[in-house]
Amino acid sequence: MTSKLATELNLQVNALIQDAPNDRTTTQRVTTLAPLLAKFALTRLNQAYYYLIQDPDGALLRETFIHPTQFTAETTVEKTIVFAFPTLEEADLHRDNGDNGLNADYLAVRTPSLEILFRFWALNWCDAVVFWDVGQGSDRGQGQTAQQTVTHEALTIFLQQELAIPPRRSGGQGFGAVC
Repeated sequence: MTSKLATELNLQVNALIQDAPNDRTTTQRVTTLAPLLAKFALTRLNQAYYYLIQDPDGALLRETFIHPTQFTAETTVEKTIVFAFPTLEEADLHRDNGDNGLNADYLAVRTPSLEILFRFWALNWCDAVVFWDVGQGSDRGQGQTAQQTVTHEALTIFLQQELAIPPRRSGGQGFGAVC
């Protein structure tokens, strides 16, 4: 966790709050959640920005995987994942990999880390976002690759724990989770 990353995430917190729709409820929720997302990002991510692959209409590339050991004729365990790449080159390597059927119309778009986390959580894009680390060659097959997988469930639990307020002595229940 670097001070440069913390500084950039603080700027992203302010941007998320400023870009929130101008109604009291949404602004209040974003104002509450944005610093918590920055705290989460500081403990899990190494980049202030990641590249997401999008189609020409702006829809994110989601990839569905079937768990190899939990696949039978009766049941399959599928997970839908969005990949976040640390550099444009890494995203282009993934986009240009012949196995995924993408073409040059797909774009790698630089996106703030907090925007990714916020939209992932709020819009429930998929089961997980895999954040690749710098220069690990995620598609090059070069040994171990560094990654941080953030599941929707883990992010939700983190936010719920951070938002929990102990009950008042008067028997109040607190406000629990805003979400």
